[in-house]
Amino acid sequence: MPGVDNNTPLRLSLVGIKETGFSIRPDLREQDIENIDWMIGFRPILQDESRIAVEVRSAAINTETNIEIASCAVMLTYTVDNIDEFVTKESNTKLTIRDHLMLNMLNPAYGTLRGVMYARFAGTLLELRPLPLIDIQDLVKAAKRNEAAAQ
Repeated sequence: MPGVDNNTPLRLSLVGIKETGFSIRPDLREQDIENIDWMIGFRPILQDESRIAVEVRSAAINTETNIEIASCAVMLTYTVDNIDEFVTKESNTKLTIRDHLMLNMLNPAYGTLRGVMYARFAGTLLELRPLPLIDIQDLVKAAKRNEAAAQ
């Protein structure tokens, strides 16, 4: 990771928002949503020397049957003027991103995902089961634990 002190200013601008996925079971019934858990994941995507995107996906899983009943994903793209100070490309598939940047990208991405899901689930059985508010820091910490366990 580049040697960056905690006072390095982050120059980040949102330049794009795109829905990248949506599904809901057409045969959804009341009993399908009685016991659901929201699975949440994200992946950063380095696009070029100054642009990085983060895709956030959530799926509603029936905890009794372990079947996905709905999902949604959005991608937010950002420009980062000083990206080399916050992102290191370890390989074609692995990036190391400073927490400060990751949190600043994930906060609006997760909020956008919640809004898109709210709109998409309107008029369905899931409209009263919104994606919960979470502490984004917990999401980043969980991703780091999962990455460490996979190595």
